[in-house]
Amino acid sequence: MVASVVASTSVVVGLISRVQARKLFCDPSVSVALLAILSNKLHRAIHGQSTLSMPRAYTRVYAVIDAVVAESADDAPPLPNQTSIAIAANVSRETVSRAMKLLVQRRAIVKEGRRFRVYDRSVFAKLAAGDALR
Repeated sequence: MVASVVASTSVVVGLISRVQARKLFCDPSVSVALLAILSNKLHRAIHGQSTLSMPRAYTRVYAVIDAVVAESADDAPPLPNQTSIAIAANVSRETVSRAMKLLVQRRAIVKEGRRFRVYDRSVFAKLAAGDALR
């Protein structure tokens, strides 16, 4: 059986025999590690769905940005482009642009060329919880 896989992020793929796979997956530490990875992915998916249920468009945008900030170990992580944020928040790119303009005015993010970078991480948790910026 041949399967096709499309990766949305950079991945490393390895091929092992069925016998080796059975031995590998019988190791409890491997099972625990896989369960941790899967539970993290499930948690992110649930968070994404709960973000889409937020009634305000700006709050959804801020929640998407907060998730990016929370996942990054960098003190000033770069943000995805506005189109990606719009898709994740289920809003128009123009709404993201207006929300980002408010964030720049609040000095929560800074514009570097055509990209945005987080300047003040503490703002996003409050905004994602529904605190108003306006």
